[in-house]
Amino acid sequence: MVIFTLFIVIGLSFSILLLIKVLWQSDYKYLYYLSTLSLLFLVCLELFYGLLFISKHILTAPYLIRINTPFVFVIGPAIYFFVYSRVNPKSSWKRQYLLHLIPFLLVGLYFIPLYLSPIEEKIAYVQNLYISLSNDSVVIGGLRRIQQSIYLIFAARYFFQNFQRFKLNNVQYSAGVILGLFTIILLLDLYRYFFQFDLLSGVIDSILLSGIAIFLVYAHLMAPGKLKSGIQESSFLIMASCEEKILNVLEKEKVYLNPKLNLRVLAQSIDCSSHLVSMTINQKMKLNFNKLVNTYRVEEAKRLLQAPEYSHLTIEAIAELAGFNSVSSFNDNFKKLTAKPPKEYRK
Repeated sequence: MVIFTLFIVIGLSFSILLLIKVLWQSDYKYLYYLSTLSLLFLVCLELFYGLLFISKHILTAPYLIRINTPFVFVIGPAIYFFVYSRVNPKSSWKRQYLLHLIPFLLVGLYFIPLYLSPIEEKIAYVQNLYISLSNDSVVIGGLRRIQQSIYLIFAARYFFQNFQRFKLNNVQYSAGVILGLFTIILLLDLYRYFFQFDLLSGVIDSILLSGIAIFLVYAHLMAPGKLKSGIQESSFLIMASCEEKILNVLEKEKVYLNPKLNLRVLAQSIDCSSHLVSMTINQKMKLNFNKLVNTYRVEEAKRLLQAPEYSHLTIEAIAELAGFNSVSSFNDNFKKLTAKPPKEYRK
């Protein structure tokens, strides 16, 4: 038991380290990062709770009883979205995905009386769990296994349907391994449920979860060079999608004609985060925001200066129509990009 406990402690430590790393690097708008964070959090929680029961420290902290139970209903959706986001790294978070949390909320509501009960009742509840399972353990345990089975089936189906799209870099490879490991955990849980429903045999789950944590740390921390190409590829795809949206609103909708256009307004117009838009412009398009927008404004000004129907307009009016909020800014940017001031260009 000491060896098992040590293994779980190592897995918990590794998963916490990786959780911190991913938290630091994530762009929370995308499922690619949110699914990883969710899965890591759930692994941490399950390992921590499993360690409490194996060591029987839950008896000294009975206020933590059943805290993890609602979260086990998030494991299935987290696995599915983990696989889905590896196939579609550009996929964004959508509000309708919150519907997957309904079982989590219902189970949480069910256990509110237990959470609010006196400490003596919680201690008695914990002690009874070490002797025999309660009715809610049987019912909720069964529902949890059914729910996870459904999500795993859909995740596996989606994974193999899109297998040809994989280039088998470490990002997609990790999705397949995680899917396989959680499938093993579910099969063992089903066996325990129907043949040997022993609460302490949950140590098997904790050991497998530790293996998942160690694998993820190996893939993300111990082999950063191998994983780098996968992350860069996914980041490139995300930025490519963002670039397409930026060019679309600039060329077709001409948002640059708005003199109040800034990074935040541009990001809102394409439904992307300001951070992603800035990163796309800087790293993908090799420009900065002002230069990008002013380039389009100068091109618009050149068109206006050459058009006979606008020949009666002053330079100030042309600058305003092109989206510049000052004549000095218009003159400076126009001369930088055309090597001529606007008046000379018109002549």
